[in-house]
Amino acid sequence: MGGYGYINDMRNSGKHVKVHRLAWELKHGPIPVGKDVLHKRGCFNRNCVLHLYLGDTKANSDDKVADGRQARGDTSGAAKLSSKAVLAIRKSRLTNNALAKRYKVSQSAISQARTGKLWKHLPGAATRRGFGETCGRAVLTEKDVLAIRASKKDKYELAEKYGVTKNNIHAIRTYKTWRHLP
Repeated sequence: MGGYGYINDMRNSGKHVKVHRLAWELKHGPIPVGKDVLHKRGCFNRNCVLHLYLGDTKANSDDKVADGRQARGDTSGAAKLSSKAVLAIRKSRLTNNALAKRYKVSQSAISQARTGKLWKHLPGAATRRGFGETCGRAVLTEKDVLAIRASKKDKYELAEKYGVTKNNIHAIRTYKTWRHLP
């Protein structure tokens, strides 16, 4: 059962409990509500009753990451992208929609990979917010935007050419975005 030792707690009608939790209660008393009994960093023996402390879920998660016991990135069974794909996504100038289609994932997954909400351990997350090209999510360059505004082509043709949506083209032409440019 998850590698933890279990024992029947005779104080509580023989209820099946984790050994380390019972050991904590016998030595220190009841476990406070909202707290867990955690194994100190570096203690990899889940049956250990010597290296324990009280903490919350975040502390437990932080310990797992620090000890390298937390699956992340390519080692996670839930990963739909590879580290290589995430690095390519972070460098790409394509829209989230175009990348989602290419990698067969949701736009949300692309956004989270780009911004570092997921795949935090990889470099190049676009966490910086700014204007124009300094915005971490910018797909177009200032030169592209000026060309779009000067063009007489329809928004569908421009959207296809620049790999953005027709709504992006409309927003550029009506100065809802890229307002800092003439």
